[in-house]
Amino acid sequence: SWTYTTVVDLKKNFPDTSFFFVCGSEAFLAIRTWFEYQSLLDMIGFLVFLRSPSHYQSLVQLCHEEKIGIHPSPPVLPAAREVTLFSVSCETLLFSSSEIRKKIRNKEQFEYMLPDPVVKIIKEKKLYV
Repeated sequence: SWTYTTVVDLKKNFPDTSFFFVCGSEAFLAIRTWFEYQSLLDMIGFLVFLRSPSHYQSLVQLCHEEKIGIHPSPPVLPAAREVTLFSVSCETLLFSSSEIRKKIRNKEQFEYMLPDPVVKIIKEKKLYV
């Protein structure tokens, strides 16, 4: 489903709960390609992990153009139209969630890309097939 429709459903079913979207900087830099992205930005805050130092300036520019507040360091939990940018050392994976879903749909090996408990849930619930 679209992220937008998922968030709408979550907010409807859990009106007293705060939701945040967690993603890598490469995903957030593509936010303008997301379905109903403006409405999504109006509904929830984003926790964005800087996956490459080269993304920083582009993130700042995007936030400026879209009138999104940006918190350059934790522990600020963002409101709607805000982003908290985490710049931490972490292992960068060489594949995307889209690639994992594609492998699952195509019945290709994907297990090496995810922790065992996640693989188990995907198989049990028949996700992404």
